[in-house]
Amino acid sequence: MGNAMGKEAVEWNTVSAPRIPTLRRISSGTMFRRCGPAKNIPNPLYGEPMNLFAEVMPFLAAAGLALFVGALLTEAMVLVPMWRTLPPQEFFTLHAAHAHRLYTFFAPLTAGATLLAVVAAILSVLTNRPLSPASVVAAALALVMLSTYFLYFQRANASFAQASITPEALPAELARWASWHWFRTAVGLVALASALLALRGTSL
Repeated sequence: MGNAMGKEAVEWNTVSAPRIPTLRRISSGTMFRRCGPAKNIPNPLYGEPMNLFAEVMPFLAAAGLALFVGALLTEAMVLVPMWRTLPPQEFFTLHAAHAHRLYTFFAPLTAGATLLAVVAAILSVLTNRPLSPASVVAAALALVMLSTYFLYFQRANASFAQASITPEALPAELARWASWHWFRTAVGLVALASALLALRGTSL
């Protein structure tokens, strides 16, 4: 541009947030590049469909976790207290008759909520979503909830269904089951709170 444009100077403000360069002409004719805070800048490596998908996924993840945690709270506050009041033989009969219904209900709900949370976290990181750490925390906690099934519930539920545990040992095992269940429910509540926090980083 020659002397008409003058020299170009760059002024960078020392703040931690990403900055968007903008141009401002001052009276001396010198062009300064100033920076304003960046808000929800899509990653240029990904197209618009990917960025839109990344915007929608946090809502789906939060909805999935809300349904899952709501079901866990219902089980903890309604079913578990009722189970603990039943005589051992009546409990074994009831569990054998209805355990498959509980599994059919909870298995897809658990897998779906976990999958949605993990996908939302991956997309938020890849597309540089604001508050992506909250999505990552929600996904990690969803995986912790899923792991409790393999660490404890799978074995315990099988012992109930097969009545392989003695009637004398049943009250203590149900108390242990309730403790594990409240643990995964508490983890789920924190995961849901993280997923809801991640919604603040969306622009929808």
